[in-house]
Amino acid sequence: MSVSTASTTLTCPEYPLDRGLVTEAVAILLRAAAQRVQPGRGIRVTLRANRNALMFALKAPGEGVSDAQREALFGGEPKPGTLARARQCIKAHGGVVWANGIAGLGITYYFTLPTRPPV
Repeated sequence: MSVSTASTTLTCPEYPLDRGLVTEAVAILLRAAAQRVQPGRGIRVTLRANRNALMFALKAPGEGVSDAQREALFGGEPKPGTLARARQCIKAHGGVVWANGIAGLGITYYFTLPTRPPV
């Protein structure tokens, strides 16, 4: 897969994954970030890679969440459209999903996917 910008082309090695599940997880996380972002502010999307994992982050400046709220975000039944479902989709690939945030400063949703298939 190749991704191009005005000045850079990034080539990623092929990795066996269920694109539907990963797309579903990204869509759920984007919706969650859009619901929490402060009006007039944008969501910052970051993708980083190293030899072991890809890390995807969505930063939504705004109200943020308390520690107790953050712990409960991904809980419950993994029904379609829920953060619990996003966790299930990422976990199916050997990845991890979580959120960090401070009340009053916003929230960042993260997930990682290993760059090597699980053994």
